[in-house]
Amino acid sequence: MTQEKPNAFKRDIEFYKGIGIKIKEARQTNVNQFTGKYFLITQTKVAKAIGTTFQTIQKYEKGANRIPLSQLVKIGNYLKKPLSYFGVESNVEEQK
Repeated sequence: MTQEKPNAFKRDIEFYKGIGIKIKEARQTNVNQFTGKYFLITQTKVAKAIGTTFQTIQKYEKGANRIPLSQLVKIGNYLKKPLSYFGVESNVEEQK
């Protein structure tokens, strides 16, 4: 029973790290609709768009902070990505 908590905590951390990686990828993979060139949206721009600080975005990307669903929706809207884009596949095997 004591081993379940660390494993659950570790899965939780990995889940938020996965979302953070997707946020960073979304910032770096935007394409200008006129030129077709890729451009980077900074953490500061994302932070201003959703009403927070760039440090918070940085922590979300590193998985250091849990990201509230409302913030994830705002980030997705700003980066023009559906919420499903940020989904993380679970590789956790069910224990019997």
